[in-house]
Amino acid sequence: MKTINKLIITLFVCLTFTPIVGQMNHQKMFETYLTGNLTNWGKELSKIETEKNPTTQTLADAANYTYGYIAWLIDQNKKEEAEHQMARLETLVKQLEHRHYADSCLFYVYRSANAAYTVTLGTGKMAVNGLRAIKFCNRAVEMNANNAIALSLKGNVDFYRPAIFGGNKKEAMKWYKKSVDAFEKQKLTTNNWNYYATMLTLAQAYEKQGYIDEAIATCQKMLKTAPTFQYIAKEYLPTLEKKKKETK
Repeated sequence: MKTINKLIITLFVCLTFTPIVGQMNHQKMFETYLTGNLTNWGKELSKIETEKNPTTQTLADAANYTYGYIAWLIDQNKKEEAEHQMARLETLVKQLEHRHYADSCLFYVYRSANAAYTVTLGTGKMAVNGLRAIKFCNRAVEMNANNAIALSLKGNVDFYRPAIFGGNKKEAMKWYKKSVDAFEKQKLTTNNWNYYATMLTLAQAYEKQGYIDEAIATCQKMLKTAPTFQYIAKEYLPTLEKKKKETK
């Protein structure tokens, strides 16, 4: 009986994202995300890259973390490593396609992101890759209008592309909010960097449009469940609060 109980407990723990061999430690990865320094993400992803036969879920997790890691590398001006990770992301997508991974809309999310990253790095034709980013993003949402990551990306695409190319900040806000709602309704918020990244992007979008109170409220909401989110607690929220005082 004790053996059976231990087995049940082990299975339950695995399902709540504690790692076994070949799986990502989501709690540790999330704690790293909150520090703002994703160097350890790269180390963990390197381990997955050298695995002989990772599970399909491990590949899916690696693709998602690589998606976020690339953005951080670009922000840190680590172009060469970013390009390596972009190639790695495409490899992961192809592996997932080969295994018929269920949530295939994410293939288009990651390819949209890679196209956008190429534009940011200036390593390809801007117009071609810009259109690819938009096309793949729209395809992702068409395939699964309930996928929170796809909805978040759609918000980014609509918010940051010029109006002449279909950008629409008001529509983008709707997509961000739909994404946040989807994360919350589907209970995908625990140890999930995607959720907090979307919340941060929503706050920044509010700020850019002059809605400082809404931006502050969004940051405060994040800190209720992630009080150690360093960028929010020590930089962004204090900046917003200062800006609010200055506009009174």
